[in-house]
Amino acid sequence: MDSLVDKVWDWFEEHDLHDPYMQYIKMVEECGELAHELTRGNTDTIEVEDAIGDILVTVIGMCHHLNLDAKECLEMAYNEIRNRKGKVVNGSFVKSE
Repeated sequence: MDSLVDKVWDWFEEHDLHDPYMQYIKMVEECGELAHELTRGNTDTIEVEDAIGDILVTVIGMCHHLNLDAKECLEMAYNEIRNRKGKVVNGSFVKSE
């Protein structure tokens, strides 16, 4: 995965894309495309895979623009949730107080 992240970063550099705010806007757009598919019951389509892939690319781009390591951000988030206690309510995890 590290080499793929490097390739995505290189792509951003090659295309002179350096605006984290624009990557955020693109990410929200891609999240909308994913929501469009999911709300129609589509979970195993090429459009879902494409939207998730595009979301990952935009997040990696944002990390690059903000001088953050995408893997470190993921590790930090995982370390925050890994021992979290709670329950699932209506399909969503609700952490204990």
